[in-house]
Amino acid sequence: MQFSRLAMAIKITKFWGASVGLAPYSSSNYSFYSNKYIVGTTTSVNTNYTGTGRLNQFYFANGFRLNKHLSIGVQASVLFGSLMQNEVLNTDITTDSITTTRDLYLSKLLPKAGIQYHTKISKNLQLNMGAAATAKASLNANYSLTVQEGSTVLINDSTIKQGYFAMPLNYTAGLSLVYKNALTLSADYQAQHWGDVQYKGLGYSLTNSNRISAGLQYIQQGKYYNYTYDKYYLQAGGYYSNSYLVVNGYQLKDAGFTLGAGATTKRGLGYQVNLQLGQCGTTNYGLIKEQYTQFGVSLFYRDFWRTKAKIYD
Repeated sequence: MQFSRLAMAIKITKFWGASVGLAPYSSSNYSFYSNKYIVGTTTSVNTNYTGTGRLNQFYFANGFRLNKHLSIGVQASVLFGSLMQNEVLNTDITTDSITTTRDLYLSKLLPKAGIQYHTKISKNLQLNMGAAATAKASLNANYSLTVQEGSTVLINDSTIKQGYFAMPLNYTAGLSLVYKNALTLSADYQAQHWGDVQYKGLGYSLTNSNRISAGLQYIQQGKYYNYTYDKYYLQAGGYYSNSYLVVNGYQLKDAGFTLGAGATTKRGLGYQVNLQLGQCGTTNYGLIKEQYTQFGVSLFYRDFWRTKAKIYD
């Protein structure tokens, strides 16, 4: 279990809104055994690999309405977190196992910009379009390497590496149609240029990735004095993506669908539950296939600030 997002937003003026939040950006959690060949020989040793850690994103976002139809947004994010990679070699060449531990502490400021346009197509139908992009950036790292044979430390080295890992250009575009403020049909496309990073290892490499998703939402609205709120809503969607990973010459695929439902009280307290079912990978090319299920719960609260209206119970 992990938290998905903690966020707060406020409308500062009629044309300016701001948001601040904390959310996971990426995570690492694996453990497996494999045979590793000693360089320059045909001898293989039983090796255990484990990895843990995560990158988090603290962001501050601002949106500005330029006119009746057009808005722009800018966001500054600080990526931070730590990763631990552990490799244990069990071999007859030495009496004790050889353990290599890499500790990474990563950080980077990441800017993002977006634009949104909306207009009425007819009396009951509204069109919304938007796009956002994040520029290519390099993560800095405090890098620590420790190699031990049993309890004997062979290597203990720490250094600060500038530009340790590159984040690619990332852009997204989407549109939605809203009918009578109740029924919404939306679609998004996202692309990440991981191929420009040119990072690869034994049996794998990074390539450009893309993802397409679409969804449908129905909202039943209610009135509380002069304010409109969402009494309840139902959601359903699906997605398909080509991963940034190419393993044994095969680009990993990920596909699934989601279901969601939520409600809001007159006082502004709301909740949402969602279910995600998906499948990633393949049993061909010497790979594995993962079938996953995720369940999430969101809680939120909406209050009226900076308003001249007074509400009496």
